[in-house]
Amino acid sequence: MKKIFLILAAYMVFGFFQYGLAAGDDSGQPAAESPEDENNINPESELKKIDILIKMGFENADLYYDRGWIHAEEGEYDLAKKDYSYALKLDSSHADSYFNRGLIYLMEKKYIKAISDFSQAIKYNPRMTDAFCNRGNAYLQIGKVQKALEDYDRAIDLDDRDPDLYYNRAFIHQTLGQTKDADADFKKAKELGSLPEK
Repeated sequence: MKKIFLILAAYMVFGFFQYGLAAGDDSGQPAAESPEDENNINPESELKKIDILIKMGFENADLYYDRGWIHAEEGEYDLAKKDYSYALKLDSSHADSYFNRGLIYLMEKKYIKAISDFSQAIKYNPRMTDAFCNRGNAYLQIGKVQKALEDYDRAIDLDDRDPDLYYNRAFIHQTLGQTKDADADFKKAKELGSLPEK
C-alpha cells in the first residue's frame, strides 16, 4: 500500500511531466518543437524529476524522449541521441524519437543516418510533414534531388499552408532548371507569408 501511495504522490508532484514536454501530436508537427511555455521550463529541475521517475521504475519511451529533448535544447547532442536511442529500444515505433534523432544526425551532416531515422518516423507517423521536409533536405545534401522533390511534394500534400515548404521546393525546382515551377512556388510562399529572396 505504501508503494502505491508513493507512486501516486510522484505522479501528482511531477504532474505527468512527460505529457508537458512531448510536443508531437496527430497533426504531424514535429515533437522537436518546444512546448508553448518553454520559457517556464527549468531544464535542471525537469531532468531531476525525470531521473527520479526513472529510478522509481517508471521507465518508458516518453520519459527518455523528454530527457533527450531537454539535452538537445541544452546542446548536449550525444546525451540526447543516447536517450532517443533508449526510447526506441523501449518502443521501436516511437516516431518522435526517430524524428528528433534524425534532426541531430542532419545537423551533424550524417545524412544517411538522418534519412534512415526520418524514414522510420514516417513509417510510424505517415502524416509527419516535417519528417518528409527534413528527409528531403538530407536527400538534397547527398545529391538525390529527385527524391528531395518527391518528399517536398508529399509534405505539401499534407500541409499546403506552410510557406517554408513552397520556398524549399522552389529551391529544388531552381536546381533542376524548372524556372516556371520555381517561380510559382516562390509566389505561393510569398502569398502564405514567407518573403523569400531569389
